[in-house]
Amino acid sequence: MNDGMVKQLSQMLDSLSEHGWAVMPNAISKESCRALSLDLNRHQDAGDFRDASVGRGDSKSQESSIRSDSIHWLGASDPEVSIQDWLLEMKDLSESLNQNFFLSLNEYECHFACYEPGAFYLKHLDRFQNNSERIISVVLFLNDGWLKVDAGELLIYDREDSSLITAEISPEAGSLVLFQSDKIFHEVRKTNRRRLSVAGWLRSNTGAL
Repeated sequence: MNDGMVKQLSQMLDSLSEHGWAVMPNAISKESCRALSLDLNRHQDAGDFRDASVGRGDSKSQESSIRSDSIHWLGASDPEVSIQDWLLEMKDLSESLNQNFFLSLNEYECHFACYEPGAFYLKHLDRFQNNSERIISVVLFLNDGWLKVDAGELLIYDREDSSLITAEISPEAGSLVLFQSDKIFHEVRKTNRRRLSVAGWLRSNTGAL
């Protein structure tokens, strides 16, 4: 785990336990974010991105009225150094969460996400119905120099009252957001600027936070 994450780890664990979500500014270096964004652009230029869907299995469909981002899934077979470094960071984070919350996190799935100007994702939970494998959602932002007028904030809703917005997080490069996949409703506000991130889920076949 890099120094930026280690320094904020205790605060992150406390916030995750108390509120169900946490944000770590500057958790990942701008250089690492820049490398990831370059790889994202290369995959997009190669035509690897697809319009994102909602649901899974037979209920999976593209609903542009709900979400309008495009994505490209990542994995262990990707040759890019930046992606492999990111997967190692998530392995370290999983181990730390397992130790502190007695979870059984044993898998991480993730994708690049691109929101073109005007794109959004309405309020939702990350856990599918009848599937409890997603435990902790993780979002890393990749855009440097994000401004208020760019919009595109990640809205976090209160764990106890999902009608209340408890945080509006600007998608600034290096910021890492974690939240409980089954309890924290969230939303991506319509963006005025091309918005890049890595979105993923720490998964387990058993256990919950």
